[in-house]
Amino acid sequence: MYFPYLYFGLLLGLTGLSLQAQYTQYRQNRPPMWKNPQPQFAPTDSAFLGADAVIVSEQTEWRMNDLERTTTVKKQLAIRFLTPRGIALHNRITIPECTDPTYDYADLPIEKREPQQLHRPKYFDLELLYWSARLVKPDGTVQLLTCRDSIETEELFFNSRNFYAYSYVFSCPQIEVGDVLEVQYQYFLPYLFDQKRLFFHGKLPKQHYQISIIHHPREYYVWQPQNGAVCTDSVKTDKEVRHTWQYDKLPACLYETNARPYRDLPHLQYYIHNKNYGLWNEFYATDFMPYSWQYYMHDWVGFRQSVRYKQKIRLNRKEVALNNLYRAVADTMGDDAAMRPLRCWAQLQRHLNDDFDYYAQADAYANIDPRLSRLSRGSMRLLMRNINRGYVYHGLFDRIYDLDNLGANPPNEQLSVESSRGIADNRLETVAAAIDRKRLENTNADAVYTGLLNRVDAPYNRVLLNDQRVAALKPDVCTPIWGENRWLAIQADSALFYINPKTRRFGYHLNELPFYLENTVSVHAAQLTDSYQNPTAVQLYQTPYSTADDNKRTTDVNMKIDTHTREAICEARILLSGQYATLLRESYLYGTSAIAASIGNIIRDLTN
Repeated sequence: MYFPYLYFGLLLGLTGLSLQAQYTQYRQNRPPMWKNPQPQFAPTDSAFLGADAVIVSEQTEWRMNDLERTTTVKKQLAIRFLTPRGIALHNRITIPECTDPTYDYADLPIEKREPQQLHRPKYFDLELLYWSARLVKPDGTVQLLTCRDSIETEELFFNSRNFYAYSYVFSCPQIEVGDVLEVQYQYFLPYLFDQKRLFFHGKLPKQHYQISIIHHPREYYVWQPQNGAVCTDSVKTDKEVRHTWQYDKLPACLYETNARPYRDLPHLQYYIHNKNYGLWNEFYATDFMPYSWQYYMHDWVGFRQSVRYKQKIRLNRKEVALNNLYRAVADTMGDDAAMRPLRCWAQLQRHLNDDFDYYAQADAYANIDPRLSRLSRGSMRLLMRNINRGYVYHGLFDRIYDLDNLGANPPNEQLSVESSRGIADNRLETVAAAIDRKRLENTNADAVYTGLLNRVDAPYNRVLLNDQRVAALKPDVCTPIWGENRWLAIQADSALFYINPKTRRFGYHLNELPFYLENTVSVHAAQLTDSYQNPTAVQLYQTPYSTADDNKRTTDVNMKIDTHTREAICEARILLSGQYATLLRESYLYGTSAIAASIGNIIRDLTN
């Protein structure tokens, strides 16, 4: 009677062993021979003598295989250790290496952004093909090195589901001051990056740096070097195109606190063109062109005719629920609701902020099809991958790969799958049930906000904004978006007012932006337009900004002190405005520690 349980336990054990074997196959693979059995490294440059360690040579090769849609990365790295502190801090090599920390760590709390706390990036289905290391002593002696290895895992949210991502960590012992640690490795990824940003600088100074990116000539890569980054060599053959960037004497400045590397440091970004945008003849594009913002936002544009058609479907529970919600607020305003649409929307947004809860559903596909819950994890991933080809937007430009040229007749609507704009948005009962329960979810909040905006009868836009701590949009060049934020904006009184749809238990007010979204370029796609060719369908605007006078925290304290009992009764009122209200709202609304700390500081200052 125990045999089934024994079999199940054995099956789980074998599964774990197979997974472990899959990701540690490099231990059995023979690495290639070292190119130079007796390497001679250049002496430490005088500019880096004060450093704890210095990279004397780094050579990287990124190879994109377009037919298999795979990526292989090969690296050879040599680090000279100059102090005991350098050995303690940098004797660990983590794969994959971080080339864009401001983006890779952007979603983490500040205390976890140090590489010692949590390494980023981690990749799905990462497979290390080989690894080898050796020590080169100051006298030229070469010692092969055996490093302790481990695999770090992290559960990441991707395509509306959680998946495990991996990185390899190698701890290299027996290093002494003056030694050069030389490593070579190669890893494999069963996918391509349709866009990427690569910084040349790093955590350590680099005396010599070289990176080569190889792809097949049939693919069209749009290269966008930034801040003076110059390709030092470019070779094209019938089988491959190789671009090389080479630098000397790179200081260690990529991880500086509050730095904005994208503004100051030379770096490279690219995206893979879909070969569907350019100058067209009757049948195909004759000359490809880099994307424009009008093309990128092509399927974000909405049409007045489509909105009006939906609202006329009287038996649609979704539209009936949205009508009732709108009327419940608009009726309290009388004629002002039609005459003053901005005031009407402000009332609706306040109602959503104050009276609606918010729930983030971890699995945005839940309950769409009950058969999904019976699929194995592997089958689910295969299904998601197949869905992705047509609907789920992996990264920046995947989502527009199947659009026709701007001159074609596009469909009125396109279905997209994303955590905020998903399949669930098109399930009518989801929105109606959310309104009845007064609970927004990540699968229907977008439909509720846009449904109410359609009824306010004022022009509004979908908006893309860039987190300025990570990157910034350029109005004249369409670039990959790092640190994307999706908002809405309503047009009234010849001005734009930005709307941040509710994504937590509290909401933000109209035109309330955190500092990292202020005074930056935003891309707007009109939602009540009549044609894609309308010049106002896609436009770029500068977001508003606040001044020092707008950002204040005012505290009023009334204190009664009984000198006999030595007791004090304190009444405090704290008024937050500007960024103080935006950034600290959650702490003051739901966290007593922030309020107690503020009042405690006030009392301590008064008593002192």
